[in-house]
Amino acid sequence: MGRVSATAKNPTLPRRVRCADPNTWIAEFGHEPHDIPTAARWLLPRCSPPVRQGRRLLEALAILHSNALEHTASGLSGGRVRIRLEKQPFAFKLAVTDDGPRPDSPLTFPVPADESSVEDGPQGRRAGLRRLADLSLYWEWDGCAGGPLTVWGIFDRRLPPAR
Repeated sequence: MGRVSATAKNPTLPRRVRCADPNTWIAEFGHEPHDIPTAARWLLPRCSPPVRQGRRLLEALAILHSNALEHTASGLSGGRVRIRLEKQPFAFKLAVTDDGPRPDSPLTFPVPADESSVEDGPQGRRAGLRRLADLSLYWEWDGCAGGPLTVWGIFDRRLPPAR
């Protein structure tokens, strides 16, 4: 028997979450890798102009969303990823919240790979949280052991194109 998709398991995803602040947008997405481009299509109109900043945010979103799917219960059948974008006077704050650790897995927390173990990917780009550090002014995570984790970054709205 085939795997049940998030849409069949939870027909309410993706879904927007109401927020009283007109400069804050929140949405939840499912556990499948195809939910990452869906999240990008949701995010892009909220972060432009400038287009180059949109690209920076889209790359950060892809890193955070795929990490949530790969390393947490968000990637399991029925899992969710919550994305929040706040437009602040001079910055964007992008936050991605997962469903917490996978059952029977050791607890882990977001830590960039050791510099010596990081390999450059296509076009000399670094992967994962090291790349997030390159893209953002600052990044951090919030959460408690065994519960959902939120990884977030602050992105200057006036920065030049990503390195």
